[in-house]
Amino acid sequence: MLIIPAIDLKDGKVVRLFQGEYSREKIYSVDPVQVARQWKQEGAKLIHVVDLDGAACGRPKNLEVVAAILKEAKVRVEFGGGVRSEETIKKVLKMGVFRVVIGTLALENYKALYKLAKKYKDKLLVSLDVKNDGSIATRGWKKKLTNNNNLADIAKNLASAGIKRIVYTDIERDGTLGGLRLNLLSVNLNILSKYKLSTIIAGGVSTTKDILNIRSLALDNKIEGVIVGKALYEGRFNLKEALKIA
Repeated sequence: MLIIPAIDLKDGKVVRLFQGEYSREKIYSVDPVQVARQWKQEGAKLIHVVDLDGAACGRPKNLEVVAAILKEAKVRVEFGGGVRSEETIKKVLKMGVFRVVIGTLALENYKALYKLAKKYKDKLLVSLDVKNDGSIATRGWKKKLTNNNNLADIAKNLASAGIKRIVYTDIERDGTLGGLRLNLLSVNLNILSKYKLSTIIAGGVSTTKDILNIRSLALDNKIEGVIVGKALYEGRFNLKEALKIA
């Protein structure tokens, strides 16, 4: 199981938000490249980079930073945040991004998703961002998906389109260090596994026990990895510890 450190970019800096609220940010570094180097040195095989400015406005705003990470840290990057066109997908893949995370584009336009999934295959992941009431959020977590907001139906559509991997984020726990909502996570993983969707879990990891709990869920579900952000930045545990457990 992969442990994937997160680098969330806002105004070129590494930040963490609280439950996705842009007004509640904490800056952890003004040097994203050095942060990426650190995660690679500690053993990361893949880094999850999110352009928060891009997610908010609908097109990436921190691609120069991403390019610098790829060039100088020389680590695999999966990138998301404002990727809402095929042109952007092409652009970031050409830059050297390992794979691209799409959310709004995939969930609001299934016709486009079918075409993109067929063309880009394993280079695409779909982000499922779950709110407290179980609904799915889009457009930088600012809106609820109003059309077909049932997780089972969404999973069925994604699988039918040829999507193999998703990033499942619990918005209510993201950036809170509040731990996992294991009951909800278990139920939703069962739904996703039914459609053979490999899942990367994000939101709420605060201790190594959370990673152990996810590993236990992996016995019955297709879990590829865990994205860890604030817990690493706040020193709750280090990456090497997490990798040993995973």
